[in-house]
Amino acid sequence: KKVKQKPSNEIGSGFYVSKFRHIITNQHVVNQCKKITVGDSMNTQIPADLIASDKRNDLAILQTISMEMASADTKSFVQNLSIQIVPIVSGGLIRVEDVKGGEQIYVAGFPHGNMISDSMRLLPGLVNSTMGFENDITQFETDAVIRKGNSGGPVYDINGNIVGVAVKRFNVTRTDNYNFAIKGSTVKQFLDAHNILTTPANRTSKMTSTKIYNIAFKQTVMVVCHR
Repeated sequence: KKVKQKPSNEIGSGFYVSKFRHIITNQHVVNQCKKITVGDSMNTQIPADLIASDKRNDLAILQTISMEMASADTKSFVQNLSIQIVPIVSGGLIRVEDVKGGEQIYVAGFPHGNMISDSMRLLPGLVNSTMGFENDITQFETDAVIRKGNSGGPVYDINGNIVGVAVKRFNVTRTDNYNFAIKGSTVKQFLDAHNILTTPANRTSKMTSTKIYNIAFKQTVMVVCHR
């Protein structure tokens, strides 16, 4: 049975950044929640705690509940995630170099929650500018369409390295839209500040879009802020 979204809930995306169940998302996605849950769809959600947040850079760290506190269903879900996530994280996560203008990227997440489907979606695009809105050097602009629900999702390069976090869409007119993501270096600084150390990603071989989708599918989660 499909679980319907509640209009009062904020739905975004996030992705695992450590084998200790840490997840990165946007601060605005998990702001003032009564409860936060994450999962691979609206039908499969488990509780998560807000560990840290940064309003200026619109970043937040979540952590799924410990195995000791988990129900049988949650334990099974977390164990399956661990089998998939640990190899990805240990193979390197965030690329050291920031994006370059014209670079091809992929944005993963759950646009519009489960209104379209329960499945994660992967959208291709290019880096239009290495600065964000009003010359923000912590962000970059892309032509990959970032919709409501994409916020907090990972942005990958063509080698499967994470280079950013989807953050927002700025509408000038009905047909003129600008999409932005937070740079990987900003994300790494935030993680380092909270003692979540990540192995730098150094994949240099171009992957097929199918392989990048498979990585994103294992790593990306739907984040629900219950209000």
